[in-house]
Amino acid sequence: MSLGGLILAGGASTRMGRDKALLEADGATLLERAQALLAEAGCSRVLIAGRPDMDGGLPDLTPGAGPARAACDALLAMADAGLDLALVVPVDMPLLTPQSLELLVAGATAGAAAYERHPLPFCTRLQAQPLADAEPESMRALLQMLSVIWFPLDGMDERIFTNVNTPDDWRKLIGR
Repeated sequence: MSLGGLILAGGASTRMGRDKALLEADGATLLERAQALLAEAGCSRVLIAGRPDMDGGLPDLTPGAGPARAACDALLAMADAGLDLALVVPVDMPLLTPQSLELLVAGATAGAAAYERHPLPFCTRLQAQPLADAEPESMRALLQMLSVIWFPLDGMDERIFTNVNTPDDWRKLIGR
């Protein structure tokens, strides 16, 4: 099965005050980190939702409609491109590990897989028809439509699911 990666990076970053995808630590931007993470998790192709200005970028077909709509549109494009599975991560979750993503890929053979209490990241089997008809109002609604299986955290360090949304979040993360 072909596995593609999808980075959700089209938000306005209003709370951060600047583009989160371009925040840099240890010589790499959050976008570069997400691309490397998806490659390490086994993705043969990585696309970037909401960033038509970048290599591998996809436009938001409904700007301002939120991450669930952007993810749905990008997943439909991935299905149309012939990919079988999509591993979806937000650009602003820099502590994710390849191991945590590999578990989701293994669990998404029949539908979608995500961790309990955390709708992102997730992995899903790509099927164009349900995506074409979808009008998701939230990530959880999108995952339910995709027949999500919620994986237990089983002692996993939940800090890996930390989002970087504000300058204070960023300072805490990089220790400055």
